[in-house]
Amino acid sequence: MITLKKRLGIICVLFSLVFSYFIPVAAMAEVSTVFDIASAKITTENENSHYLDLEVNVNNQTAEKQEKTIGLGTNYLSLTDPTKEEGYSYHVDSQGITLQIEPHIRQSIRLSLKIDEKSYTNKANELLVDDKKIPITPLTQGEEATKTTTSDANSAPSSSTESATTETTATDSQETNHSPAVKPFSLPTLAANGTPLRVNQTIHADYTTDAQGTYPTASWQPAGNTDVLNHQGNRNASDQWDGVKTWDGDPTNKTNSYIEYGGTGNEADYAVRKFAEETTTPGLFDVYLNVRL
Repeated sequence: MITLKKRLGIICVLFSLVFSYFIPVAAMAEVSTVFDIASAKITTENENSHYLDLEVNVNNQTAEKQEKTIGLGTNYLSLTDPTKEEGYSYHVDSQGITLQIEPHIRQSIRLSLKIDEKSYTNKANELLVDDKKIPITPLTQGEEATKTTTSDANSAPSSSTESATTETTATDSQETNHSPAVKPFSLPTLAANGTPLRVNQTIHADYTTDAQGTYPTASWQPAGNTDVLNHQGNRNASDQWDGVKTWDGDPTNKTNSYIEYGGTGNEADYAVRKFAEETTTPGLFDVYLNVRL
């Protein structure tokens, strides 16, 4: 005769056996991250400038960063430094494209990655993700020919002011289509018509990665602050940062930490400087913005 106590013991054993099957599945679901490549295709500006455009849907519901490496059958991408965007970061190395997804992030990521023209051929290629092979849509001969014809037309000598304006607008539009999401140091020159075109130099962005995350190397933190980083200013509209790591927002100081465009000093079309610091109220900051015309 089975007593009530024995029956309860048997029931407990049965529940333990049942849950021993469910617990690993639950744990697996907890650490899993949905990672789906929606599209992968080659795009071009002209015959000497190609890009790999990716659209990746990610869903990381865990409390930790999740990393995924996307390999290529033929890796013809240009190498990049680590780049941090909202909710994710990425870089390209010899192994392929590495994505780091922040915790509790669900979004669609679009990347436009520059191709090394020395390695590129418009042949069948594929992405390698885990055990899956995802084909990359190549350019058709019609697309390649159209872009090449457009590029040749744009490079022809201009016979009028109107033609020159149209060419510049088309070039700016093409640059926008394949620019990184944030390009604070490549704003257009605000020069009047008829003045010589002055091209602003782009400053190479170096990044530091440590326990605090990934952030610009040319940054500085106000004294006593813990949650604010400010960026150094430009040095005479050159390709160097000025190294200045202090500023208090004083508008009468018209020399330090400005990023100048279209010239230097009084010859600059305009110059921008911004600065932030913490206040005594958590989450509240003082932000200073100076624009010099």
